[in-house]
Amino acid sequence: MSQDQPTTTSRRNLLLAGTVGAGATFFLAACGKKDGPPAGLSGTPASSTSSPPTVPTTVPSATAVENDAIQLRTLRSIELLVARVYAGNSSQISDPELSAAVKRFGSAHASAAKLLTDAIDERDKDDIVDDATANEYLSENLVKPRVAQFTDDASILDFFHDLESALTATYINAVGIFTTAEWRQQAMLLAAADARRVTILADGGKGAIPEDPLYPGTDLVPGDAFLGPKKAQAEGS
Repeated sequence: MSQDQPTTTSRRNLLLAGTVGAGATFFLAACGKKDGPPAGLSGTPASSTSSPPTVPTTVPSATAVENDAIQLRTLRSIELLVARVYAGNSSQISDPELSAAVKRFGSAHASAAKLLTDAIDERDKDDIVDDATANEYLSENLVKPRVAQFTDDASILDFFHDLESALTATYINAVGIFTTAEWRQQAMLLAAADARRVTILADGGKGAIPEDPLYPGTDLVPGDAFLGPKKAQAEGS
């Protein structure tokens, strides 16, 4: 490689990062499959027909199950809000490439909201506020003040970046709360998608590669944005 070749990542490359990353994952998985015993082992491999040890299942407490529902409903309300913000402002982006990208991002958030709604519909949690609308607290305290300050592409894209970052941190937080492996994995997948969009939208849409391997938890949405039990909300009103 020539030493004169620039090392910065172009915006076009960042826009393609999601698909390239997925392809690389499948490529590495394929390369990992080799004939013969794993490296470092000698002799005849142990039979794979033996029954695996039984792992006792732990029944989650009522509080833990309730927290699952709170996470699902809160995340859905944020996804609905972010999808609405994208839909209402993506046409204001003058850069054709970025305008097309943010429209795709908005569609992705609408799909995520549908995924969360399907999971919520499978649960019977009448004690949790079931409001399938955009997050009211974040709409009033975060979205409206920022939208009023939009002046150009950079100001809009910076706000999209902040919304994606808030969702990323909130999904990561939910990973440690969900009681099922299915939703811990799903939350990680959705967080990864949001984090990729954070890199694309950084610096007013110029894009940036994160330097810290750990995602900062400081962008987690405030506690007032979480949709808690009706009883708790009534006591706090």
